[in-house]
Amino acid sequence: MKKILSLVLALCLALCMLSFVSAEEEVPTVKIITLGNGQPENYEAWITKLNEYVVEKIGAKLEVECIGWGDWGSRRSVIINTNEAYDVIFGDSGNLRQDVAVGAYLDITDLLAENAPGLLDLIPGGYWDACRVNGRIYGVPTYKDSSITQYFVWDVEVLKELGLEEEAANCHTIEDATPILQKIRDAKGEASFPVTKDGVSQIPFIFDAFGDLRRRRHHGAAQGSPRLVRERHHQRRRAQPGGRPDL
Repeated sequence: MKKILSLVLALCLALCMLSFVSAEEEVPTVKIITLGNGQPENYEAWITKLNEYVVEKIGAKLEVECIGWGDWGSRRSVIINTNEAYDVIFGDSGNLRQDVAVGAYLDITDLLAENAPGLLDLIPGGYWDACRVNGRIYGVPTYKDSSITQYFVWDVEVLKELGLEEEAANCHTIEDATPILQKIRDAKGEASFPVTKDGVSQIPFIFDAFGDLRRRRHHGAAQGSPRLVRERHHQRRRAQPGGRPDL
């Protein structure tokens, strides 16, 4: 049981956006339901090779169901509402509380330290706290999103033409980029960095401040971190009509 539970918790981190362990009894096959581009054509070959390794480690096989993005909402609803058997399922903040309320997930709060201490130590405490429901943990927040790197790709020829190469090389924040983009706009007479209505949403990717957002949303009293406030301020400036035109 300990080896199987440890694998389930580790797979939550590796395979899902936010994964939840079901309250099913121990079974010889660990079933994982996730989403992506649908079940791959070479699934059988892949799972056969994978299970050769997994069986040796934990004495159980894996079964993975990958549901396409278009079918995910309806398929997931059927799984939860009909109590279909699974061990790990993809989830997110939009369905966490509701699923916990209907008993779809196992409370793993007291199991983490004994069965997956490395996983518990790897993910910062703020991420765990952000995913708690009534103080309890039902899922493993994936840490992969915090490593996503957002960046500008500059037109080198334009930088050379305007003498902005050194300035661009030392650009590390949205604040640093703004005067460079403004100079390019002024020189070229057209938008150098058109943005969508919500502003520069993909530069300060939401998971960089996931803990701040979740704590503020669900506990109300906590203020946003200085970094989060600064990022949102710059996004609003670009989104307001007349406040900051497309650079």
